[in-house]
Parts: sequence; structure tokens; C-alpha cells
Amino acid sequence: INIARICRRQGAYETAEHYYRRAFATTQGTRTEGDRVYTNVCFARLEEARGRPAEAFGGWMRAALHWVSSSAPEALGSRVATAIVGRKVASGDPEEVSSAMESALAAAAGGAGLAPAVTAIEAGGRSSDAPVFLQADQLGGDIESGALDYAVLGSGWSVLSSRAPARAQLDAPRFRRLRAILFHLIQLAAPPSLLRDATTLVVDHGYGTEMPTTLRELVQLSLRLPLGALVVDDDLLEVPHEARARLERNLRLRLGRAVDGLHRDGPRVWVAFKRYLVPRLLADAEARILESLEAPVPIDELRERRLGDNVSHDQILAFMRSMERSRLVDLEVPDELVTILARW
Repeated sequence: INIARICRRQGAYETAEHYYRRAFATTQGTRTEGDRVYTNVCFARLEEARGRPAEAFGGWMRAALHWVSSSAPEALGSRVATAIVGRKVASGDPEEVSSAMESALAAAAGGAGLAPAVTAIEAGGRSSDAPVFLQADQLGGDIESGALDYAVLGSGWSVLSSRAPARAQLDAPRFRRLRAILFHLIQLAAPPSLLRDATTLVVDHGYGTEMPTTLRELVQLSLRLPLGALVVDDDLLEVPHEARARLERNLRLRLGRAVDGLHRDGPRVWVAFKRYLVPRLLADAEARILESLEAPVPIDELRERRLGDNVSHDQILAFMRSMERSRLVDLEVPDELVTILARW
């Protein structure tokens, strides 16, 4: 990170990006709330320096969404707060951080020529109308009860709307204003009035990676969570049962990005993670699957290769989802299959 920062200041932007990506790869799949904010702030600052305002605006949107959905915004570390505020601070004062986020969003929107976004930021909206922002894992059982409605894909960011009642993590003027501004910006990417009455917006961090930023990633999320419809380019896109079934049959399994390596100790196999997560002993079926993942594998092939013919597709998918939640594997939709949605 220090090398990347020095290169950025020297104008060696490609080298800076290289070192940022190397540094942040060590937290892929295990990123904390602070990591998710800090990663996007660093890339937003880099894109500003490179003269790429649209990309910078997307980075600031992601950083702000992670910030307002964090479970403990008052616990933001000094390094992350310093990167946001732009000067050395001992700790992250939520109001100072929120004000700096607002200024950064306004500058990035103006630089990108996004007049509606600038207007939304300047208006600010009524803070009393600001929805609560949560992380997807904070919904708990509400996800299974069908509380999610729409997923909105913007330019480099995404959110989900929910009917689940929620209480804001922090009741402070600048923090509320930033939530109101983000709500207005999100509404610009959705059909008129679709989210007008939304009270809760959800940010999914992809099991410690990043929120969906592409259509493929949003489709992957729609297969994992029971979403009503996707909002893409201001249009509603549903995923019919037939399309969903075909996509699920063709999901590809790859080793989880959080995994650092596998270690065999006689008949036992342990998995070590990159950061934060403690090593764990794998069940026999988990070990057989992970040891076979030299390249991404369609999940239906696992029936023949590792799990046996008597295991149904639904059983395999449920098992793979449990491994995904444990950060052992990633489930991905091939790029070429996303286009099948256009046929329905």
C-alpha cells in the first residue's frame, strides 16, 4: 500500500494500481467493514489522479454505500478515516467522515459531468426521509422470508431494496444527510417512483469481496438471494424460472478467493485462509471437492467426479452454497450465459 501511495503521488498510476491490487488481494473474501471502505477510497483517489472521473465517482459511491451500511460506523479506524478526510486524524468521527464523503461524491460527480447527480447532492433531500442502509448479512432470516424486492445496478455500484423494518446504526445529522443523498443518487438509476417508498436499502459485500458492479455479478447474486427483479439501465429485468434453472445448472465452482491453501495431515485436510479467518478442518466431502479444483468446474460435474450419482442437483447446489458461506468456494455464472436472459 505504501509503494502504491508513493507511485500515485509520482504519477506512476499503472504501477500504483498494480501494487494496490496486490495489497488488496490479501483480503479478498475476508474483507472487514473498514477494508471495504478503504479499498474503494484508495481506488477512487487513484482514478481522480488519473483523470478518470466516472470511475472515481463509482469508487466513491461504493465507499459511501459500505460506510452508511456498516454495523459500527463509529468504530472506523484512523487509517481509513485519514484516507477519506484527506488529513491525519486520530480516530474516525462519523460526522467528519460523512461530510468528507459528501464532498468527495460532489466533486467526483461534477468532474464526471453528471449534472443530475450534482443536483441530487446539492439538494440533499430531507434527512428525515433517508432510508436505513444495512449489510445483507444483517437481515438474517428476513432474507428467506422474501423481504428483498429489487436489485439496482448503477455505474460501478449496486443496492437491494427491502421491506424489512430496520433501525439506523447512527442518528447524527451528517450521517443522515449522506444517507439521503445516496438515496437520491440511487433513485436516478431506477424507474421513476420504483424506490420512492423504500425504507431499507441493503448492500451485499459478496462474502467479504465487493458488491456486484456488473450484470453478471448481479445475476449471480439473484441466484443466491430471492430477489423480485433486477433494475439495469433504468429497466426492470426479471429472471424467469426457466432461465434461473439453466443458470444454476451451469454455475461454475472455483476455489474461494479467501483460501490461502490446503494442508494434508495424514487422512485429514485443513484449509488456511488469507487473513482474519482461523484454519479449519475440512469434512471429507469438502476436502475431496477442494482438492479437485485446479480449474473452475461446472457443479453438475461434481456428481460424477466427487459426490456420486445418487446425489441430486438440488443437494449439490445446497452443499455448494454452504461451502460458499464458509468462504471455501466461489460460485460463478459464465459470461456467455448471462445473455440467455434476453430470450425471456
